[in-house]
Amino acid sequence: MASKKSAQKFENASQLIQRAVELRYFSEKSPAIPYHWVRGSNPLIVIVGDNAGGKSFVRRIFNALCQKNHIEFMGISMEGRQGVSMAPWLALVYGDESYQSTGQLSVSTVLGGIKTCTSRCEERKPHVIFWDEPDLGLSESWAAGVGVAIRDLTQQVTSSTRAICVVTHSRPLVRELLPVNPHYLHVGSDKAPATLKEWLTRKVRPRKIETLGKLSHQRFTKIRKILKECDS
Repeated sequence: MASKKSAQKFENASQLIQRAVELRYFSEKSPAIPYHWVRGSNPLIVIVGDNAGGKSFVRRIFNALCQKNHIEFMGISMEGRQGVSMAPWLALVYGDESYQSTGQLSVSTVLGGIKTCTSRCEERKPHVIFWDEPDLGLSESWAAGVGVAIRDLTQQVTSSTRAICVVTHSRPLVRELLPVNPHYLHVGSDKAPATLKEWLTRKVRPRKIETLGKLSHQRFTKIRKILKECDS
């Protein structure tokens, strides 16, 4: 029987998702994070779903799997941006909102991530890059431009890039990624659109904003319960 460590090995985006969804958070009968996955033919993983669905937790899971496999994880997220005030050196990665617009910072982090990813390919260093809402503060046309830039990156990387992950709510961005047939990972609902194309054309219904906090707490409670059981 394979050891737990070897069972969590991955060499590409498909295997990374597989190792993640095998974990109890996703695989229990009533999972903490329901998911729907349609395999693609590209290192790109598009992760979508409503707020409080568990997308940021997927980032943490991917990060943990990378650490177990000694693969560099380049996570670019709001948490990192918020940390600039606590650790000013992070401004080198995320910029400084005291004099740069949110949209400008978003574009800078995308361009910086692409540059770093390209250099890791040249150095033949295995890595995963994870953009969490790279379109933050961008208009539709600029968000679409981000999609084009990431799409172009997927066609230039080598096998050293184990996966390119994008969490987003932006349809213009996702629309630009469709031509490269990315993996489609929807989290947080057992009624997910069947395909990424269907996600793009789905009808949006208003939700009562007062309920978001409750939903977020419920998700956190389920995740925390599994964490405690794993630690015991």
